[in-house]
Amino acid sequence: MKKFLTAATSALLVAGACIIPVGAQEATAPSDLEPTVTSGQFVWGFRKSLVSYITGPIGRGTVTLDNGVTPFEGDKKDFAFPIDVVNARYEANGDAQLPLKGDIHFRAHYDSKEDRWGLDVKLSDFKLVFKGASATVTVDYETKGDLGAATGQGTTGTTGSKSGNDVELARFTLPKGPMVPTRAGYNYKNIDPTVAGPGFQEAFINNRYAEGTVLDAPDLTLAFNIPGDVDHYGTKSSVDSENRTKVIVGSLVGVFALFGAIVAALKALAPRFGLRLPF
Repeated sequence: MKKFLTAATSALLVAGACIIPVGAQEATAPSDLEPTVTSGQFVWGFRKSLVSYITGPIGRGTVTLDNGVTPFEGDKKDFAFPIDVVNARYEANGDAQLPLKGDIHFRAHYDSKEDRWGLDVKLSDFKLVFKGASATVTVDYETKGDLGAATGQGTTGTTGSKSGNDVELARFTLPKGPMVPTRAGYNYKNIDPTVAGPGFQEAFINNRYAEGTVLDAPDLTLAFNIPGDVDHYGTKSSVDSENRTKVIVGSLVGVFALFGAIVAALKALAPRFGLRLPF
């Protein structure tokens, strides 16, 4: 009888040893993990013409980076914002709020007599807010200077300051739907089109950046605590407001030049074959 009890007890212990690890494995299976962002970066140049204007011979100003944002790969007109993974919030359907590290301070048109800048815009508390595939870039801003110079065509002498919290600076749509955390991560190059939100004009007090104005195309990388593959979208070629226009204009010029060459060739050859052209 003693031997029987010992054998039965041993069998139960073995069965228990088999059952417990299975339950533990199910609890930590990748599909059951709470989605967590482990790393990421948002690279954006706002609009290169704006940065060039501020730092160039007209604005003669500065762009100051602080609290984590850096020039992207040495390019002074593209800025790399690390994602603040500690405070990031992510849902299984792809909805998310991703705080970005970094403040940017734009200053231009220094007035030595008044010892102030004509345009002084500080942006902070950057966040990426996702609702499915739709994303907005929100920001806090503090603007000082000539608040009446809304057209960018000169100053009006109406100096002052204003501020805004969580205003919509820009928006874009992910090309392949929401970033659902069933992959190890996502890597987007040149999310185009990206357009200005109402907060862009509000912060920079310039009608040239009204809501819907096309801005530079950002890059976005994101990694989750999920094993697997990383999805890649887009190309490495730069897409910004300036070269987009150059490409379109260049293409149109090329088409018209080709058409002109064809017309000239037809005019030269038609008489040889006894043809009369209507032009």
